[in-house]
Amino acid sequence: MLNHTKKIKEIYEEIQRKLLYMIPEKWESIYLYSSVIENGKNAPTGELFFYYIPKGIFRKNPVNVYEVPSKFNIDENQYLELVAKLYDDIKILREEFKKSEPGEMWSNITISITNMKFRAEYSYEDLINNTFNSYERHVIWRYKYLGIGPEQVSKKDKDILFRYFNGARNLAEVEEYNAGIYVEQDTKNIIEYNTEEDEIENDGYIREDDILPEKKYNQIKSHKIENNWDSRRKKKTETMWSSYHNTSLEQYVIKTSNNNEKKKNSERRIKIQQQRIPKEVIQNQENEMQNQQIQQQEIYKRQLEQSRINQQEMYKQQLRQSRIQQQEMYKQQLENLRIREQRNQKVQMQKEQNQELQKQQEQRRKMQNQQMKKQDIQKEKVNKPRRNQILLFSEDEIDEE
Repeated sequence: MLNHTKKIKEIYEEIQRKLLYMIPEKWESIYLYSSVIENGKNAPTGELFFYYIPKGIFRKNPVNVYEVPSKFNIDENQYLELVAKLYDDIKILREEFKKSEPGEMWSNITISITNMKFRAEYSYEDLINNTFNSYERHVIWRYKYLGIGPEQVSKKDKDILFRYFNGARNLAEVEEYNAGIYVEQDTKNIIEYNTEEDEIENDGYIREDDILPEKKYNQIKSHKIENNWDSRRKKKTETMWSSYHNTSLEQYVIKTSNNNEKKKNSERRIKIQQQRIPKEVIQNQENEMQNQQIQQQEIYKRQLEQSRINQQEMYKQQLRQSRIQQQEMYKQQLENLRIREQRNQKVQMQKEQNQELQKQQEQRRKMQNQQMKKQDIQKEKVNKPRRNQILLFSEDEIDEE
């Protein structure tokens, strides 16, 4: 069980602040993934990316962190420096856990911020000897946390997801940490945006007055974020919520080309002049988008159901084959037992026959012996009177003499 010390919670707060600062528009939820792989004596390697879902009436597509610079006209190098600092915080977080947790350490972390709640999920998955490579794990992670299913991805990504659905998974230990987030009312974003611009009052038509004024450049504010925990701890004693705003700030302005903004506004004026769009048309378009989303969800459900049915069929077939094999083995055992019993019966019958023959022979010997005795007795009876006569005759003869 991971031990979440006070310093670790401070790192959590720092990660939250960086995430809130790096998102240049209103958002509903944030999902971050980062991995740290140790290769012996070499320095740890890994990856980091996060997505946020923009706030709106309808659910919008997730925005990747690496799409932000081009989408909001931000200098890419400066923005990637912020991403690198965010990844440094993840590595510092892991090192802090290693101080208090001996033994095996987590390899990747997923952070989600939804409904004013902070959630960290630690996984002990073996990323070096893994069934899926880095790109495939990214596709599976988007499916698990962002709901980007097979109907929304390319054929290559579909194959990855179906391979994941059909059982090629990596089971690893997972630990979770849940807490609230620190919401500061005056937290600044990387680009200051006017909240009033998001809601344009409309009576059913888009008017020329609704056109936003041309922006000459994007105002970008950047902070020097230092991971000096002792100084941060001193500042937190003064006030609980001021550590983020008391850090030293360095403001800089990145000028962007004004031609794109002028071109967009001119095109918008032309569209408004040519066509006035009533509310009914907008409502119909929104209904169509809802229907498309429902259809995509239905397709995704059918694919999941089909995948589940295929798995059940495979399982039933395996059960049938196993049952057939068991029956064959049982029949073979019964046949061997029957043959053994027949053999034993034959041996037993042979023994009984031999015993019977021996008895018969014994009886015959007894009968022969009895017959021989009878014959001897009869012979004796026949010979006895003759002897007497011989004796008598001999006596008479003696007298006469």
